[in-house]
Amino acid sequence: MLTWDLDWRYIEKLLYYQTTDWEAHRAVSDPRLMYGLRPGRYEFPDGHIVNVNALGVRGPERSVQKPEGVFRIICLGGSNVYGAELNDEETWPALLEQRLNESCPGRFEVWNMGVCAYVGSQIARRARQAGEQYDPDLLILALSNRGGRAFLWGAPVEPYFDAAPWMWQKLLPEYYLKQPFFLSYSSRIWLARHWRTFRFGFLAIKAAQEDFHHWTDDFHEHETENIYSIRNFLADEVGKVCVFQCPAKRCRELDISGYMEGSDAPLFSLNADDLPDEYRLIHPPAYVMEWYADSVAGWLAENGLIPAECGIGEAVREERDCI
Repeated sequence: MLTWDLDWRYIEKLLYYQTTDWEAHRAVSDPRLMYGLRPGRYEFPDGHIVNVNALGVRGPERSVQKPEGVFRIICLGGSNVYGAELNDEETWPALLEQRLNESCPGRFEVWNMGVCAYVGSQIARRARQAGEQYDPDLLILALSNRGGRAFLWGAPVEPYFDAAPWMWQKLLPEYYLKQPFFLSYSSRIWLARHWRTFRFGFLAIKAAQEDFHHWTDDFHEHETENIYSIRNFLADEVGKVCVFQCPAKRCRELDISGYMEGSDAPLFSLNADDLPDEYRLIHPPAYVMEWYADSVAGWLAENGLIPAECGIGEAVREERDCI
């Protein structure tokens, strides 16, 4: 039992964890998602309040069945969509709903399905679920995070490795799991999965050698999965989905073209090069999120992605002319 405890302690040191507003998150059984939001109300020490509805979506309660005459938009992404450090009404999806309904009261729902630290493969999987369950008229995929999925801080990790054997290969790639050299890689992975003494001994040696491989070290392998997950989703959902690239430095460094190769999905890349530094933060203040919402509303209208009868495009252009 001691070995079992120690080998998982070593493994946990190799993993990357999501810790932002972690109390508002919960582990889920799906190893492709890892975690989502936990329904409830959460007040954090810095003063911001998070409300998660019964569907696990940040913001007010929503009906699974779309109300008649409502145009439903679902925004998916990481902490920039979720709105880390902000109140519910200060997030850009909430402000987008407010902005759209100024011209057509009650015509639009904008759901905030952002989850902190989500990468492309998680966004694609959650977007498929949202498309199947909630009948959206438009999905907005906001891509900002790269690399491997995070594990949720404080949640057990063993169940994921039990449910998804492929996770062992991501944790212990062939170049890292070199010994014993006379066995094939598949045999070594089998031993690592099923024989805890082998696992403990191997990891203890690596730790002593200061040669610890980290879950996120195989960046290209993890990112390849993200790219193909988004590509496949876009190929299946043309006409109902667009992609949003926020102006944060982290987002601008993301090669969006790799995700969108072969897709005709519209892309809105918001640029803040000539604006103050806070406009390029991944977690900007509320007034920057207002700019996001105005910009996204105008772009959606100008590209015919929302109903034209509300005249939103004209309203946005009039505001811009007055600035």
